[in-house]
Amino acid sequence: MAECFRCGVSDEKTRLFDIISSKGLVKVCANCSREDGAPVVNKPTDFQLKAAENPSTVYERLSRMQGLDPVKHKEQFSSGAIGKTDAVKKHEANLKKIIDENYQKKILQAKTASSYGLD
Repeated sequence: MAECFRCGVSDEKTRLFDIISSKGLVKVCANCSREDGAPVVNKPTDFQLKAAENPSTVYERLSRMQGLDPVKHKEQFSSGAIGKTDAVKKHEANLKKIIDENYQKKILQAKTASSYGLD
């Protein structure tokens, strides 16, 4: 049977809260806790404890914040619904080849120009 640290009211008559005071962690009633203004220690509920047992990944938490279902959203990417088509991939490969050839030509021109002193 616990009682209020300040006024001595028992826990049978009123609800007691744990607060942090200069004496450490003490139990006080609702009236005394309002008067003190000391920080009240909130204990986790059963629901919060169960939620903490199953940690979610960063991807899942961010998906939930955006209002998306993480499982369905991930399936969209893995199924290839958003992936690039073969034609686009082939076109990109062709563009990369053209850029590489052009880069090599420009490097060769710069070397030739510098060897002739045309800089």
